[in-house]
Amino acid sequence: MVLSASMAITAANAGILNGDFSNGKTGFSSMYAYVPATHNVGAGSCWPEGVYAIVSSPNQCHSLWGSFAPQGTATKMIVVNGAVKPGLSFWSETTHVQQNGSYDFSLWAASAYHDNPADLELEINGTAVATMVLSSIVGNWTEFTAKWNSGIATSASLTLY
Repeated sequence: MVLSASMAITAANAGILNGDFSNGKTGFSSMYAYVPATHNVGAGSCWPEGVYAIVSSPNQCHSLWGSFAPQGTATKMIVVNGAVKPGLSFWSETTHVQQNGSYDFSLWAASAYHDNPADLELEINGTAVATMVLSSIVGNWTEFTAKWNSGIATSASLTLY
């Protein structure tokens, strides 16, 4: 799986930090290894599986991946080379929410390589709330959404696999 996500994770009334990745790798955590921008020279720098980079085009970190811009007005995106080991999250953040609040979480994602489209899962507070398999068409931005009610919770731990 190779994934590009741009303007990732927006939620009305939930303070998602750095949702457009304009501040690099801040505001979220990842179980994947980070490939610094200084190493994003094309041929294979996003190799092996289980790494991510913050770039303005997927081919900046692997020469075989598509060349396309972030979705919308964003200037950066997270590009992920999916791990072969299951259960590793590539993005996670905890945010405060209001009790009994209704939330719409969304992100934009696109495949960066045609042979292995991404299979995404969003968990909130340890429960899977949405899944999606991306199109194999490189650069085809697709919105991934999930509705969630906080019930008695005052925080939401969001995790993307």
